[in-house]
Amino acid sequence: MLKVTVPSCPSSPCSSVTASTENLVPDYWIDGSNRDPLGDFFEVESELGRGATSIVYRCKQKGTQKP
Repeated sequence: MLKVTVPSCPSSPCSSVTASTENLVPDYWIDGSNRDPLGDFFEVESELGRGATSIVYRCKQKGTQKP
């Protein structure tokens, strides 16, 4: 079964209107997933296309130099 972890709210109430913008977006991740930066493993080469909500890039894996 897939387990998703959602960090708890800071010591101040979650509904606080004085929260900074970085606290407004929760940080979701799947337990056991790799959270290292993408740039540690891949080199971005070029843009392949754009959609309504994303951009797709061609990348080269640093360890193997394969696209």
